[in-house]
Amino acid sequence: MALPSGRVTFLFSDIEGSTRLARSMDADAWAALLQAHDVLVDGAVIEHHGTLVKHEGDGAFAAFAEASDALEAAAALSEAVAAHEWGAVPPVRLRIGVHTGRGQLTRDGDDYLGVDVHFAARVAGAGNGGQIVLSEEARAALARDLPAGATLVAAGPHRLKDFDEPRPLHRVVIAGAADDDRPLRAVASLDLPQMPTAFVGRTREIEAVSELLGRSRIVTLTGPGGTGKTRLAVRVAEATADRFPDGVAFVELAPLRDPELVPAAIAGAVDVAEIPGQPILEVLKPRLSKERRLLVLDNLEQLLPAAAPIVAELARGAPELRVLVSSREPLRVSGEQEYGVPPLGTSEAEMLFLDRARLVRADFAATDGEAEAVAGIARRLEGLPLAIELAAARVKVYPPSRILERLEHSLDLLTAGSRDLPERQQTLRGAIGWSYDLLSPQEQLLFRRLAVLVGDWTVESADAIANADGALGQDTLDALVSLAAKSLLQILPSDHGDPLFGRHAFVREFAWERLEASGERPDLERRHATVFRDLARDAGQHLTEAGAERRLEQLDLAIHDLRQAMTWALESGEVEVGLLIVGLAWRWWQIRAHFAEGREWANRLLAHPAARGDSVGRLEALSAAGGLAYWSNDYPATRSAYEERLALAERLGDRRQIAEAHYDLSFVGIVEDDLDLVRSEAGQAVTLFEEVGFRPGVLRARQSLVVANFLGGDAKAARSLEEQNLAEFRATQSWYRVADSLMLIAAIERLDGRPKEAIESGRAALRTMPERVGGSTIGALGVIAVVQGESGDARLAARLAGAIGAIQAETGEALAPVNVLHLPHPIGVVRGRLGDAEAERLMAEGAALSIDEAVALALDDAAIEAAPGP
Repeated sequence: MALPSGRVTFLFSDIEGSTRLARSMDADAWAALLQAHDVLVDGAVIEHHGTLVKHEGDGAFAAFAEASDALEAAAALSEAVAAHEWGAVPPVRLRIGVHTGRGQLTRDGDDYLGVDVHFAARVAGAGNGGQIVLSEEARAALARDLPAGATLVAAGPHRLKDFDEPRPLHRVVIAGAADDDRPLRAVASLDLPQMPTAFVGRTREIEAVSELLGRSRIVTLTGPGGTGKTRLAVRVAEATADRFPDGVAFVELAPLRDPELVPAAIAGAVDVAEIPGQPILEVLKPRLSKERRLLVLDNLEQLLPAAAPIVAELARGAPELRVLVSSREPLRVSGEQEYGVPPLGTSEAEMLFLDRARLVRADFAATDGEAEAVAGIARRLEGLPLAIELAAARVKVYPPSRILERLEHSLDLLTAGSRDLPERQQTLRGAIGWSYDLLSPQEQLLFRRLAVLVGDWTVESADAIANADGALGQDTLDALVSLAAKSLLQILPSDHGDPLFGRHAFVREFAWERLEASGERPDLERRHATVFRDLARDAGQHLTEAGAERRLEQLDLAIHDLRQAMTWALESGEVEVGLLIVGLAWRWWQIRAHFAEGREWANRLLAHPAARGDSVGRLEALSAAGGLAYWSNDYPATRSAYEERLALAERLGDRRQIAEAHYDLSFVGIVEDDLDLVRSEAGQAVTLFEEVGFRPGVLRARQSLVVANFLGGDAKAARSLEEQNLAEFRATQSWYRVADSLMLIAAIERLDGRPKEAIESGRAALRTMPERVGGSTIGALGVIAVVQGESGDARLAARLAGAIGAIQAETGEALAPVNVLHLPHPIGVVRGRLGDAEAERLMAEGAALSIDEAVALALDDAAIEAAPGP
């Protein structure tokens, strides 16, 4: 078939880790695999009206006249590869890239020339195996809906090799295919917010700030709210990203009120996990000291002056780190360079007005007479971007001349009584006030009630807080969209399709003032706390189940409001709601490795005078205090919290909670190596759980008894009991529990002198996991590494030990076989077998593996030398 020309969509694909895969197979098997791969590629391309340009080794290049056909071919190919019986370990996983651009044919017409072909190849190279990556141009060119079962996930802007400008990329998730959620591969990660509207002007400012970043470790953009500090910071970060091979990280600080949370917020942005027992700042400093990275700290002013020394300390210890701060005032620390963000020039301000006006009226064009009014608006609003956007949103109702007329009157009126504010801030307050006064009464009600939300929010949260009494008289989503159309709110991108909403910090301040004046603030703060207590309950109870990632993301989004609700509980004395929040959602702090913060909330709430009585909230918060202390290796605090919890549950007469408390105390016996305590507490828990008919509790408590038998050296009793558990987990399709059970059985097999069976049980655990979960995965890898290191392939064990160590360092996860089952650490085992030098060399190789690559290595039959039998 002739190759299409003109506007063409290109598809590139190749096999991830093809060199390693080829080395694991003989030449004939590899050739057969490539032939099967080529057949699948050809079939998907031809079936969806594409033309194959060429095969090169394990790679393929195809062209399509329609972007929709290319995406459907990519989806079909991904599904076909996932369903094919390859018989290869590691498994065959394709990375696929799709890009739309100019299709310039070579003279012979059998290939393509031009930059778009190179960019399409880089788009594919940004993916990991099992991923389909789509350029923004391909996304925009789609003429039809996504294929059935497909979901589009925005991956944000990425710099690709040989392309300096960051470009938005998207990941297409196909139900039933082999997608995973690993970050895309790029020259440097750009963790920057996606702005809902285009950036206008500021060329000189971008150049000036970029130059300052070249010679100053801390650059602070200052100016009152609404001057465009955040947008300028984001644009500078994009323009300078090529200087920072370790990436750019954006840290939103506006929702925070406690400076002690700043290090944790930065750590989260750069993927540094807390290490139990160490302040997060001390964990963060050595990591950043080795990196060439840009940190963008947005809206720092409300945390000054306490946060300034934290920023200065990070910068002092990291010579290649650069920090770009936006704040209404400078930090006033050594090494800081302040840059006052000027207002837009008149021509830039007019351009901004016209751009935003066309968003609400696509046909908007300023006539000669109206052009002068637009210039007048720009001057009257003193070049303040937020004020100009608010005014431009009104062209749907008023012509520019009428807007200018109303502004001339309204700003003078609205700034009266606020003469102590800087002049530009008075102007902005007046512009927001003018927009507020033009809202309907129902829109005003929604606008001010939303002030109690400190982070971004969903429609459901807004409805529960602002329309619980039905006072809006209309659908909440419609009202939110209406406020966004008037530039008082922003509609934000979401990975799950449901819209998110946010707003400028200065707009929230104005809304808060109106809420205070309305007299509704106390009721709204109480309602806010109740809504987020319920969210903590609904999400928190599912954090150890399949599909927990979506619940974790709900809590990620809500964390600033959860903190605000707990702060309100402490300040108002209504601590029960705060106790319930931390108690019901404490596993979020554990899973996200924010142990210290979670413990601080639990301890502060429990210590409040109003929390000293017997209540369900105190019972739940004691569970949080004990659990987070356990994961922080503070076992005396664990025992104290769990013993108090048991006594309180007995006073309340709640038999289910009494059983839970006994179960928790069994872990104290495990870590203290007190097997009598384990048997006593777990045995009582089993009996009580059976009496109340709570089967999941019975199985959990029975596993504590299994551990007691294991630690006591009774492999037969441990295996018998755990095989009962495994059968029930399989019957209920509790796959995470199945995997944990298999890992425990692997350790029992090792104890029983059956290393081959131990390795196979560990590998079965890895195969069972529906997705890679840090603690469960490294636990199974740990058992395999120990057994291989003791009596099997010590070189393989060393590589796995290196991978485990790197994963632990990145995630902060504990190694359960060592901590709970008291197995030897695999690093010590391989050093004993191989010697320090050889072990270190092989562990370094393992440390370079991703978690998926480590699992593939452990499952690779060709890589494993069978361990001897008993």
